[in-house]
Amino acid sequence: MDEQRQLGVFDSIVQNGLLLTCGNKDFIDQFQYYRYSSKQVEHVRLRQWARVCFTEVPSSKLKIIQKNFGAFGIGFSRHNILQWGGCPVWYLPNYFEQGTQYGRVAISLTNLMQLIDLLQSMKRNRSYLTLNGKQLSQFDSAKRLDKFIGTLYFYASHFKEMSTKTGDDQSFLYEKEWRIVYGIHYGPDESLFRKLTLEEKKTLISDVPSWAELYQTGIPEIDIALPNHPIIDDFLWFNGIPGLNTVANAIKQIVVPTKSLFMMVSDYVQSHPDFFSNKLPSIKLVESATPEDDV
Repeated sequence: MDEQRQLGVFDSIVQNGLLLTCGNKDFIDQFQYYRYSSKQVEHVRLRQWARVCFTEVPSSKLKIIQKNFGAFGIGFSRHNILQWGGCPVWYLPNYFEQGTQYGRVAISLTNLMQLIDLLQSMKRNRSYLTLNGKQLSQFDSAKRLDKFIGTLYFYASHFKEMSTKTGDDQSFLYEKEWRIVYGIHYGPDESLFRKLTLEEKKTLISDVPSWAELYQTGIPEIDIALPNHPIIDDFLWFNGIPGLNTVANAIKQIVVPTKSLFMMVSDYVQSHPDFFSNKLPSIKLVESATPEDDV
């Protein structure tokens, strides 16, 4: 990505906040297990809600993050991420080893996805729920089922593969990933997340055409149950908590890979002080990783 475009992404974050996106195809986490009844290796693939991801790696690992995810970064305090509802992801083993308990996580995920399917079926069939000995109305039952389904998807959206899809190497553990996930609103304010406008979608798709694709996992029996709309329709903006802070004024540090970008970002911050806190964010030059750098 050229420097002008990197600055444009930074400007979008300052103006709009953080973009929550959804995975698709190879970016959908996959967990495998061995089904002894059929003597076959099977897979669970988790469709997750829109989220934005962070890393808590030490500064000594920044170059590796740059190499894998991009050389331009912005940093927040852990306290801010917690205020915004962020949590560390739960890294799960995504391979099996016959004769061990390696695959029991994937089995539990299978049960979780079947439970979500059951709740969705109950909602489609307009089932009545009974809670604490009292039968709910059809309307209240549907609302409660939505909350149950949402809660399960919220937790599932914090699960992450421990290893890449090319080998059981546990190589993702070093990322120390955190996420802010859409789906659960705490308190009266449910407007923390904003849907994208049509023009915003068009602009983003021009940069990343794959965001216009429908949800796909490559497994027909799973794909048939996925939403029949482009994944970008589920993207959302998050710009902090009204009355507390915005994303821009919570930025503590900006990491850039070149001296020229350092100057461009410095000029931007100095010319837009109203977006930031009383103390402007620091800007740090960390040159991109070389091939010799490794985890």
